[in-house]
Amino acid sequence: MRARVLCALFTLLLIAVPITFLLVGCGGGGGSGGSSVTGNSGAGTVAVSIADNPTDDYSKILIKITEVSLLPGPVVIFESEEGKEINLLEHRDNNDYLLKVNYDVPARAYNKIRVKISEIRAEPKDWTAAVCTNNIKLPSNKIDLNPQGTFKVTRGGTLAIRLDFDANTAFDLHPAGNSGKCIFRPVIFVDIGEGIPVQKCPQVIAGTIGDITYDNTGQAEDFVLERKDNKDNVNVHLAADVVVFDGNFVSSSVLYSELQVKVVGKFDEHLVFQGTTVVVGDVFTIKGDVESDINFVDGSMNVGQFTFNPFPGEEILDPFEVEVERGDTSILIGCDQELQPEDIQAGMTARVIGKFIAGDSVLRAVAVFLKPREISGTLLSWNPTADGNYLIMDVDGVTVYVPRMSEPNFPYNKFYPIYLENDGLVPLGLLCDTRQVRAVLDPYASNPLVAEEVRVQAEPPEGKNGTVDQNDAPVLVLENGERVYFLPGATIVDERPGGADTSVDDLVQGDNLFYHGLNACAGDTDVDSYAFIVQVVE
Repeated sequence: MRARVLCALFTLLLIAVPITFLLVGCGGGGGSGGSSVTGNSGAGTVAVSIADNPTDDYSKILIKITEVSLLPGPVVIFESEEGKEINLLEHRDNNDYLLKVNYDVPARAYNKIRVKISEIRAEPKDWTAAVCTNNIKLPSNKIDLNPQGTFKVTRGGTLAIRLDFDANTAFDLHPAGNSGKCIFRPVIFVDIGEGIPVQKCPQVIAGTIGDITYDNTGQAEDFVLERKDNKDNVNVHLAADVVVFDGNFVSSSVLYSELQVKVVGKFDEHLVFQGTTVVVGDVFTIKGDVESDINFVDGSMNVGQFTFNPFPGEEILDPFEVEVERGDTSILIGCDQELQPEDIQAGMTARVIGKFIAGDSVLRAVAVFLKPREISGTLLSWNPTADGNYLIMDVDGVTVYVPRMSEPNFPYNKFYPIYLENDGLVPLGLLCDTRQVRAVLDPYASNPLVAEEVRVQAEPPEGKNGTVDQNDAPVLVLENGERVYFLPGATIVDERPGGADTSVDDLVQGDNLFYHGLNACAGDTDVDSYAFIVQVVE
């Protein structure tokens, strides 16, 4: 399992030479300060971004960030009196949000990251069953994340920090005391690395073009992107084959100062954003299902269309046609594998970005981000073979084949790609019927269907509360009589002020737990549940 932070909430970025820290602790003092002026020779650069894991329960999770700072100091990296509102669920699947690049952070050691949040709101997919919407409580309006050891900003160097926040385990759906509010208590994966910010996936940054330069043919070459909401400027260099889109595919000569744009690309070793696509003005970004294979509408097979059905709650609700153009529309799967128009298949899900043409009946896409088809449902049975397992699900009795992994580097699941949702490997012995599973399918295998991975939903999804009565590690008996087995490698984080318990052996009678995992299978008389992630709370 990955190292995890369980405090509450999110933020931060890119990685090179990544070091994953297990962070603990919430609360702490106040303070102000900080600068974003370039030029201090005793300073380095800190880049901060936000990411999120998928959630099946919410269509939006909106947070307002008012400050991100490093301690001791504090040294403020980002500050906004009104708060920067971000929909975390727009930044899943490695689609990180770049919050801030601060080029003038004092070069020295730090031991804590502080995040201040003024507001949290959520929009569930099912309002009739909604528990957490606007009635959400953060234990305090700030979160202190404490690495085990220090991290350094070096003179002239770059510190890249990425906080990946797990929305599936974000809310304790039990009312908090007399307030009746839901507790916001997410799991956070924190990566901190020195050196070049490296991103597997392209990022999207938005702002206004400031200073701009052109080459001797009149094509835009470099510009400064001014991000007023984020209070920073990003230097952008355009690739020689950059795609510029304003509803049509045009040349970069149309770009000029004060133009509002979105730029797709990656940072290089000098923190210059290498732009591969520039989108002028507003575009639609819509998620949904691909309903048909590609249909080429020209004789040269360069322009094709497919039918697209938006998910409920998207900005456009009715199905429409999406037009892609070979060589101009970026078509990606897994965010970094380029595909051709003919690779678009019915049954895939997609995020399409573009503008409507032809009387609002066709969306011309500048980018299509594809995901393999997924099947979700209840596991009815699984049948082992020499080389894999056949999973039978309650979705029309569909059978999905799960092959062994090719690299035998997993500890206890016989190399099968079966995971708890947003967490580590699930032993095959816990893959009993009634489990809710999500199979991510190989898009090019149909007979039989083949799963590239299987995700098992925690039970219950929002987690459980309990108080330790007896510790016979790795089994804890709770005051309600439940026996909880701590899986090898389970993440345990002490969220209490000054807390440091990170082992099941440290837990004592009276400790309050908030834990995630799976209920025992029928016939398992030794324990009642299996813990993958555990927070020790006040």
